[in-house]
Formats: sequence, C-alpha cells, structure tokens
Amino acid sequence: MEGQSPGDERSRKGRGRQTVGRVTAPLTSARNALTGRSLEQKVGEYSETFTHVVLGLHEDMAAASRRIEQLETTASKLADDLAVAKKRGQKRVSNTNVTAAAALAISVIAAGIAVWAVL
Repeated sequence: MEGQSPGDERSRKGRGRQTVGRVTAPLTSARNALTGRSLEQKVGEYSETFTHVVLGLHEDMAAASRRIEQLETTASKLADDLAVAKKRGQKRVSNTNVTAAAALAISVIAAGIAVWAVL
C-alpha cells in the first residue's frame, strides 16, 4: 500500500465499514426477531406511551374533580344567598301587604265619612 495517500486508505476503510454495515444490518434484524428483542423493545415503547396516556387521563380527571368541587361550593353559596334574599323579599312583601291593608282601611273610612257627611 505504498504510494497511496492516507485519504485513499480512509476512504477504502469507510466503504468497507458501509459494506459490512449493509450485510450485518439484516442479520442483526433477523437475530432480534428470532430472540424477541425487537418485540420486547416495541412492548416497552407501547407500555411507556400507554403509561403517559393513563397518567394524563388521571391528571385530567383530578382537575375535573377539583373543578366540580369548586362549582358545588359556588352553587351552595348561591343557594344560601338566594334563601336569604327570599326571606328579605318576604319581609318586604309582608310590610307592603300591611301598608296596603292600612291604606285600604283608611280609604274605606274616608269614603264612609264622606258619604255620612253628604247624607
């Protein structure tokens, strides 16, 4: 190999490695298929993906549960506020009813006095 430049020798080694790689790749693939290694890798990948999906769903469910609790608390507070408002409204209606009844009584008495005065 005298007379060849170091670049030619490296180039030849690179081509040799590529050739060996092309020959060994199918052999490695066949070996992995026979030993179950590729199947094991696929199962590992799918398991990891499935784990991420399940954890994401769990986080979503936990967030939804917290939101439901917040909404239930808000609804309970609103129901309490509505009950208080109804009681206040009933008191106002009650006071209005008393005032209306008193005004009616006064107007009946005034009408009676007016009629009595005319007769």
